[in-house]
Amino acid sequence: MAFSPIKGAVLLARNPQAVSDRFIADIDVLVDHAGWQKAVDLALQGGWHIEKEISRDAAVHRMWQTHHSLSLLKGNKGAIDLHYFSLRLNRQRGADAMIWKRAVPGRLGEVPVSLPHPSDQLAIVVGHCFLYANPKSHEWVSDALTTIATPGFNWDLFTDAVIERELAVPAMTALTYLSEELQRPIPSQVLHRLLTHVREPFQSELAAYWRTYRSRNEAEARAIYLAESIRSRRLVEGVPSQQPHRGASSAPNTKARFNAVALEEKVTLPLPRDVGPGQSIDFRLTLRLNGLPLRQTVLVLLRCLDGVPLEIDRWRLRGRWIMPRRLTGKINGALIMARGIDTLWLMAKKAPPGVTLSGSFEARVV
Repeated sequence: MAFSPIKGAVLLARNPQAVSDRFIADIDVLVDHAGWQKAVDLALQGGWHIEKEISRDAAVHRMWQTHHSLSLLKGNKGAIDLHYFSLRLNRQRGADAMIWKRAVPGRLGEVPVSLPHPSDQLAIVVGHCFLYANPKSHEWVSDALTTIATPGFNWDLFTDAVIERELAVPAMTALTYLSEELQRPIPSQVLHRLLTHVREPFQSELAAYWRTYRSRNEAEARAIYLAESIRSRRLVEGVPSQQPHRGASSAPNTKARFNAVALEEKVTLPLPRDVGPGQSIDFRLTLRLNGLPLRQTVLVLLRCLDGVPLEIDRWRLRGRWIMPRRLTGKINGALIMARGIDTLWLMAKKAPPGVTLSGSFEARVV
């Protein structure tokens, strides 16, 4: 089973005295997908428990549908984040391939481990630091400066990794802060090269994550969806051997019906199989809002993924005499492949009590 410390844990592996310089709340460990089930089972058998309400089967078999990492706790013995993917922004199959290819042997305490190349480590640091932490927090700055000073660090390799992962926006934000606020020397060619890759929807994506982790508005949710689609297409097209994704259904078209679904209750909708990177899934949704008074509105969300949902579309519908409503949309095929998405879920929110949802769903590969 291959595993590699990432983020602050790398500092401890390379310099155990770093614990006195940097506050570490948990140990982040990236686990190779082939050994993921073994890692989860060993942790649970060892008395660790999953912090969030995720079952063992979901943690083992649907991790890329749930989150990029699994938070584990064991009393007062600390916390471990087992990473299925190194980054929240890079949850596509194969996204961490180069980390494993460039990893070097090392030790974390008495345990032999693989350590990420310093250039990959800095890409992970800047890809994570603005999602959950204050931009002036000591932790990411300490990680970044120590990594840049590590023997073997290569600016060109770092820039390649950032561009490949579509992380130019957070990388430029971090490097600009190090350069302008802390007066740290950053090669001008690195800044110029990264600047050419700073664009939408990635700027709006970072702004959305910076503002809030949940409860995003429509524009923010759309930016995140588009950014995920671009990263997925880039990765899928870069790995020609990837086969079309086979979803939960056994046919290229799927249909589902639902009746009298209560407010804030999820409706699971199956997706077709054999979706190629150049294809998409077209869907048609027919909705009947039962008990919605005239001039009252309801918010209908169509999402995928479990723990950290990715919004496909949303509609704000008003009560009228004419029913049902027919809604259509399209889902990027590369996103379906790279993220292993096999179902969608539908939910009605922000409606008067007693409103229920009925209707049908059809989807096909085009």
